[in-house]
Amino acid sequence: MVRRVSEYVLGTLGDPVDTEALSKVFEKQHRLRPLVRAALLRFAERSRAERPTDLPEVQDPQVAVDPQRIRVSRSMRSLIDTNCVGCHENQDDALLGDTVSRSFAEKMLVQVSSGRMPMDLLGMPVQDRRRMVVELASALWSDPLERREAMDHHLQGLDFARVIDSFAVTPLLRARVGVSAPKQRLNFVGLLSASQVFPSPGYVSGVMFEALAACKERGIGNDPVALKGCLSQAAPPDLYTIDR
Repeated sequence: MVRRVSEYVLGTLGDPVDTEALSKVFEKQHRLRPLVRAALLRFAERSRAERPTDLPEVQDPQVAVDPQRIRVSRSMRSLIDTNCVGCHENQDDALLGDTVSRSFAEKMLVQVSSGRMPMDLLGMPVQDRRRMVVELASALWSDPLERREAMDHHLQGLDFARVIDSFAVTPLLRARVGVSAPKQRLNFVGLLSASQVFPSPGYVSGVMFEALAACKERGIGNDPVALKGCLSQAAPPDLYTIDR
């Protein structure tokens, strides 16, 4: 059991020292939960020690002016003016002032780190996107550990593949199969959040449910080989992913 827990939690990060430490925990308590907890703690310590140290530096640290607002630094102002104001000048006055609400900054962080905003994913240099994430995280979190956790969480998304909006997938895959859009039918992909930007298991499952429904409408459903071919034709990964 110790070996399996070590392999599952620590993976390639595990070593004989970890196995020995976990064995002692199990010998003492003979329960799975404390064993998994000990493995997770070792994983967290190992991951924290291996974090990258090349994060962009914030030019002028944020100074809280109100618990519910954060100050827009000089460098953040430059990034906002270059990448955001052009589209949002008449919609979001919050982008134009010296401060922004905390809730608005949190939304900005999610949108920028996920690639949803600016809308042209390739229009904002990755380094600028990375710097804006760091600027926003440094303004939102004052505790060093919490700030670093937030940066790690949001920065890692910059390297992930993206997916197109879930509502655009159904007509594309149905056209590939050769069936028209139905007048009324449960839209599995439509149940997903419109802000879904990564190819999560839920997103891919929704796409494949749509593909399965389209293939069955074509009369392909009883022959496993034909159905497999139809699904592959309807929803190949390059249909819904954005090449990074």
